[in-house]
Amino acid sequence: MAALGQVRLPDVTGVPAVAWFAALIAIAVTVFYFIERAERRATALSAS
Repeated sequence: MAALGQVRLPDVTGVPAVAWFAALIAIAVTVFYFIERAERRATALSAS
């Protein structure tokens, strides 16, 4: 595997780079959504 040099995910998986980019954006949006949700719940619990 080390003899392949610089290999990108699209080269290894066959999935287009645009799909990888979209997947990374979707993961980031999901993570930030859950962080915001947890912060809202923590704020609501501390206020009551």
